This record gives sequence, structure tokens and C-alpha cells, in this order.
Amino acid sequence: MPKIIGIGGVFLFARDTGLLADWYTRHLGFSLERMVEDDQSVTYYQELYYRDLDDPEMKLHTVFAIMPAREELSATRDQAMINYRVDDLDAFVEQLHEAGVKTGPVHIAMDGEGRGKFTRLSDPEGNRIELWEHLGS
Repeated sequence: MPKIIGIGGVFLFARDTGLLADWYTRHLGFSLERMVEDDQSVTYYQELYYRDLDDPEMKLHTVFAIMPAREELSATRDQAMINYRVDDLDAFVEQLHEAGVKTGPVHIAMDGEGRGKFTRLSDPEGNRIELWEHLGS
């Protein structure tokens, strides 16, 4: 039976792709490429690379993209959340706070790999974000 083997991409729809891409670049460290579509709409994207566990020679990737909204977006977008793995959550949160970005409290909880440290925030378009640092078993 065919099965899902990974996430091919995360696509955020924005009213102002440039503004949202700038926010993700400044505050979350993305290196987004700019792509102009046929209708002059601008999409920003980055490919995030990793290796296949069963075949380490195989290079895979997930696309993160900020794309122009083709229809009216609701004021709240709290039905989905993207979780980003970070290497030092406390330092990351401090950096965000210094830049004026508000986050929720940092808490420690069990995750799929043992214990993890988490916080949540929203981007300027209302998309929910969770930052996660794996702490071990």
C-alpha cells in the first residue's frame, strides 16, 4: 500500500508575501529565495535538505514557501500550526524578545522523542508557530 514518507512542503498564503518573507528571514533565520510568477505575483521559498535514513546517499528536501493568497484570508488562522526544531530555544526566544516579537511561555513536556522544550508564537499574518528543542530521553 502506498504511504506518506515525509513532508514535501509547507506553504503559507499571505496578503503581503514580501513583508511576511522579511519577518521569517529576520526573526526565524530563513534564507528565502524570491520567485516571480507569470502573473507577477511573488513567492518566497527555501528548500530544507536532509538524508534518507535507509539510504544516506539519497538527499531529500522539504520546501518552505510563502505564496500570494488567491482568495480572502480569514483574520484568524488558528486551525493549523507549524513546528520548527531549534538548537537552543532559550537563546532563540531571547533573540525574538529583543526584536520585539512576543512568544508564549517556555515549557518542558514529553514529545515523540523523549523530553522537549516548547514555546508558541504567531507570525504577522496570524499563522501559529511552535518552536521546539529536543532535550533527550
